[in-house]
Amino acid sequence: MPGPQHRLFAKQLARATDAAGAVDIARLGALVGAAYAEAERGRRRTERAMGLMAEELAATNARLEALVQALSTQNRRFEAALDNMPMGLAMYDAGEQLVVANARLNAVLSPQPGTLRAGMSYRQVVAACTEAGHFAEASAEEVYAARRRIFAPGSAYAFEERRGDRIVAVAGRALEGGGCILTFQDMTERREAEARIEHMARHDALTGLPNRAQLRVRMEEALARARRGEQFAVLCLDLDRFKAVNDTLGHPVGDGLLRAVTLRLRGLVRETDTVVRLGGDESAIIQASVPQPDAATALARRLIAELAEPYEIEGHQVVVGASVGIALAPQDGSGADLLLKSADLALYRAKADGRGTWRFFEPEMDARMQARRQLELDLRQALAAGSSICSTSR
Repeated sequence: MPGPQHRLFAKQLARATDAAGAVDIARLGALVGAAYAEAERGRRRTERAMGLMAEELAATNARLEALVQALSTQNRRFEAALDNMPMGLAMYDAGEQLVVANARLNAVLSPQPGTLRAGMSYRQVVAACTEAGHFAEASAEEVYAARRRIFAPGSAYAFEERRGDRIVAVAGRALEGGGCILTFQDMTERREAEARIEHMARHDALTGLPNRAQLRVRMEEALARARRGEQFAVLCLDLDRFKAVNDTLGHPVGDGLLRAVTLRLRGLVRETDTVVRLGGDESAIIQASVPQPDAATALARRLIAELAEPYEIEGHQVVVGASVGIALAPQDGSGADLLLKSADLALYRAKADGRGTWRFFEPEMDARMQARRQLELDLRQALAAGSSICSTSR
């Protein structure tokens, strides 16, 4: 059995052990606390990093969404621009496949709506256009072989052609990296409008006959042939008693009479002759490629006889006559103005001789006209001088 000393030692040892344990526990607690604080700081750093990453991700997503929206808007604008172009547009890739086709393409090239669409080959597009009647003079394979040169690097072309009943302007060029872009514009209405404007500029609105501007063109053409030895005649004519028709029956009847006279004139001349309205009831005819003066004489005789026949205009029977003056080229003038002047002088003589007849130009006609004009000028000057003397004497 242990003695008192042993029990005392055990107590002291126990107290020493308890003290050492307390110190280790305190150290362990401090370590645990420090570890927990570091973990907390790491957690907060992680949360902050994750928050920053989330913000950056949100900002990136917002930027991507804005880019997608901008791209979508741009695509809509691009599609709207393509569909509202006045011309059809076709873009092909290097494999000759149609990759872009706007809505106007089918309208211009005239197949059924939706016939031409992305994904078709150039050969298929040409075949569809041929089937629609665009290339009546050639087969689809011939057209394809001739026109696929546009895919060659550096190629380009622009031309107008008739496709069926339409006129189409075609333009194309090769693209870098292969493929090509083609445009098709329907020019039918524009060309028809231009033709109407051109016709109006060269023709009389009332009768549809060529006007003075066109007369000069035809005269120059005839004079060019005359310089090679071909003779032609210029006939100037006007209607006798036309003014009385206008004064008594009114201008609408007068206009109707001029249109009726025009129909008769066209029926009396050949297709190679030119009938021109000079103004009012005056007209001119260029008669070429026939022996002169016999042909001009025969035509003048027919004109006077036919135009003197009665007309039915708006319920009125109208009777007029015609007088004709004739000049022959090149003997009566080497220029358009001189020939017209000579024919007009001959017309003046025909009217002075009683109307309803024809006269050829003679050089003395011009001399008499010049003498008459000089006499008129002298009389005016004399009257003016007499009037001045009377005023001075007063």
